[in-house]
Amino acid sequence: MKLKQSDTGDILEIKIVEGKEVFEANVTIIEFRDNGYDYFYCPSLEIIANGKTPESAKESFNYIFHETLEYCVENGTLQTYLFQNGWASIISNRKYTNAGFFNLIKFKPEISETLAHVRDFNVHSSVLLSA
Repeated sequence: MKLKQSDTGDILEIKIVEGKEVFEANVTIIEFRDNGYDYFYCPSLEIIANGKTPESAKESFNYIFHETLEYCVENGTLQTYLFQNGWASIISNRKYTNAGFFNLIKFKPEISETLAHVRDFNVHSSVLLSA
């Protein structure tokens, strides 16, 4: 599989919709199969989920994504969580960005370690998630 070096970074934006905080994330997702399970992995948020099918792995990933962000907001730790994972605030604490997948690989060796034994994987750039 060829990877394009045109990685522009992930974006997480917090919006207010009908009085509620809504998260929209445009992130890189790595999808792979290992030991009979399908995985969805987002290195920039350190979220990984698995399932017996790609659909169940995606459903688990969406659930964990939502629960992680909700927990961080409820406990006032969202900025800390994002900053620890290489994100930076760019617009008044409501929009965040990171250096992108290829830069994350350079600075987070655990990403390469996670994928080292996987024969085949797909990198989906600019996946839009909402929570």
